[in-house]
This record gives sequence, structure tokens and C-alpha cells, in this order.
Amino acid sequence: MASVSSSWSGGEDLAKCLRITCLDNKESAVGFDPETVELEDCVQLVGDNEDNPCRMSISAKIGSSQCVARFVLVSEAKRAEVFRGGMDGGEYLTTINGRLMESVSDEEMKMYLVEGDVGGDVDACTLRLAGITTSCWIMALRVGLVQKTKNGSGDRFNLKQLEDMELSDRAKDFKKLFESMQQRPAATIAAPPPNLASALLSNPALSAFGNASSQSPIAALTSALNQANVSQEKITSESKSAAVTEDQVRRMISEAEARLSKQIEDARKEQAEKLDKMLALLVAKAK
Repeated sequence: MASVSSSWSGGEDLAKCLRITCLDNKESAVGFDPETVELEDCVQLVGDNEDNPCRMSISAKIGSSQCVARFVLVSEAKRAEVFRGGMDGGEYLTTINGRLMESVSDEEMKMYLVEGDVGGDVDACTLRLAGITTSCWIMALRVGLVQKTKNGSGDRFNLKQLEDMELSDRAKDFKKLFESMQQRPAATIAAPPPNLASALLSNPALSAFGNASSQSPIAALTSALNQANVSQEKITSESKSAAVTEDQVRRMISEAEARLSKQIEDARKEQAEKLDKMLALLVAKAK
């Protein structure tokens, strides 16, 4: 039904602490009872160095009608960054701070409960654990699965959120391209001209997207599209002379998305390091 793996050694034993629950809906709670934990089910993950962060990938069975909806992780990690997709990385979703579990903690080892929902029809998600160095004990991992929605979750952006926004002509052209991909399931669609893809990938607005914490993803995307240096005439004329498969168009968009995800991950890593230093200073002063 579901599987779990890790980028650190010891990940092959994570199945021992994994418990799966089939939920009625995405709002249902997974739940965790410390009394149900057995000592032999706890797993220690070990990393080679601090520059290699611990990642845990949770995946629903390939071809299954179910998807990952919620999770509960009890471990030494103080917080977790959640990404859509497998271990290779994907779209950043959120960061969740853990809650100290005093009932199962002591002076030598403190355990934190990190609980969150993934959102959408997600076949796999990856947790990047923070607040640890080169070792992390996993006490429990609870995963909630739900049935996938009928329409699936292939769209990364909800175009309806753009309807009330004022868009430039270039942004409207790009929006029409996405709409044509949704409405026409045929094997080929009109291709955007090469200069459109290059302009989007090199646009400074897209480069700044990963650091624009005050903007929503849709607002940041709209800003990037409005600044793309591509004329409406070239989009119209060149798109008529080329045709590629829908997969190729999606691949170009995925490349831009991968660059944004890397920038977001680098920024989150820097924030996590700063927070760890602040916590260390506070602890030192308290002593």
C-alpha cells in the first residue's frame, strides 16, 4: 500500500516503524499513541556528514488508486520540510515545526512529533528533516492514505485563481497555452516558440521566486509571466510553425520548476542553519 525510504543508512529498516491507515477523507486524523510503540520498531538513521541532509520519501504503491494524504513522524528531528515527489526532489510544499513529546523524551534524547497533510493527489512526498546532525532516531511513522480524486492532480497551478487578476497580453497568451493543454487530450499541441521557453527560464523574476516569501506562488508566477520579454506577434506566428508533444511542453515547465525548487531548498537550508545557531546560543545562555 505504501513504502518509505531514506537518503541516510538505516533507511531499509524504516518499514518496522511504518503504520498505514486508510482514511475516509483528507481531513481525517491519522493519530499516534505512544503506548503502541515497541522498542524493537525504532530505527536509527545515520548520515555521512552534515552537508548531506536526511531525507525520507513516503510513496503510495505504483498504480494504486490511493495517494498519500497525511503523516505523523515521531523522531529527533525538530522540524520537517515537505516536498512533493520522490527523493530526487520536487515542489516545495511547507515547513512543519515539531512538538516536543515529553512523555517519551529525557535529558539525553528528545523526541518531537511532526504532523501534517500533503494536500492534493500526491503519489509520493519527501520529508527533509532538520535540527539533527549525522544521526536521527525514528520512533514512529504513521501514514494516512485516501482515494484519489476523479480528476487527479496533474495541474501544478489552478488557473481559476488567475481569472480575477489583471494580466498583460503575454501572460494571457501563456494562460491560454495551459488551458489548451487541459482541454485537448490529443497527442500534440501547438508549441510555444523557443524564445518563450528561454525567456521564462532566464527571467530575473523567476530567479527571485524562491526568495519571495511574501508572495503567493500564483502571484509570483503572474509577475514572472508579465515580465517575460516575448512579443505577442512572435508567440502567434512561431507557434503556428512548430508542434511538439504535450510531454515536451510539460518537460520545459518542469525544468523551470526544478530550478525554483532548488533555490527554495537552498534558502530553507540557510534559514534552518541560522535557527539552529540561535537555539544553540539560547541553550548556552540558559546554562
